[in-house]
Amino acid sequence: MIGQHVPVSLTKAQPEHHKSIHVMRTDLEIQKDILTQLQCEPFVNAAEIGVAVKNGIVMLSGEAANIAEKQAAGEAAWKAEGVRALVLSIRTGPSPAGRPADRELAEAVAAELEWHKAMHDRLIRIKVEAGVVTLEGEVNYRFQQEAAVDAIRKLISENRIENRITIRPPLSSEEAGKLLREALAIYPWIEKDLITVEMNGETVILTGAVYSAAERTQVESVSRVIPGASRVDNRLTLIKEQQPQKI
Repeated sequence: MIGQHVPVSLTKAQPEHHKSIHVMRTDLEIQKDILTQLQCEPFVNAAEIGVAVKNGIVMLSGEAANIAEKQAAGEAAWKAEGVRALVLSIRTGPSPAGRPADRELAEAVAAELEWHKAMHDRLIRIKVEAGVVTLEGEVNYRFQQEAAVDAIRKLISENRIENRITIRPPLSSEEAGKLLREALAIYPWIEKDLITVEMNGETVILTGAVYSAAERTQVESVSRVIPGASRVDNRLTLIKEQQPQKI
């Protein structure tokens, strides 16, 4: 049940969504890592599970006592760095013959989403089972969720795509304001204490004052990176506009 191993360049799995570091891992290294994870999993009989890895696509085969053990084996495999997609061909009692196309489908889906930053940051996970593609994870923006699903519609009919990607709740106004002030550190000339941030759903509302139109644009540009924000309502005014006009 052990497949051939071909060295490939993979994306390092990151537990934190804001990191994106790439390392070289071979299929053999990934396979050994998964075997170790399975042996450490108390609810999995590792001796009954086969692990094959090709180009970062992992296939788990063999038998499990029940669905819970099968799911535990899948979760253990995801702990290994470098996993691009997972194919669960583990049997749980009498079942139809596995679909040989699952591995090819997993490879195609992983390749189609290779460009997706959320994939590199390990925010989105791919699972293929019996011809059904399941996308799981939690992303910062709705467009990330929609783009991932749209990308694989060309590969498989929509009724065989299970979208379990969720969107993180928007930040509070206080959290967004703190992030913005930290991000604006690259512009020391901007008086951050004059700027107020309010979150209204996915909209960032900027109020307060800046000294120039250039600063106004800079603040708006930086605020667009706030997680969960899809729109910026820039109400910043220029300080000279607030000063009383001399008669």
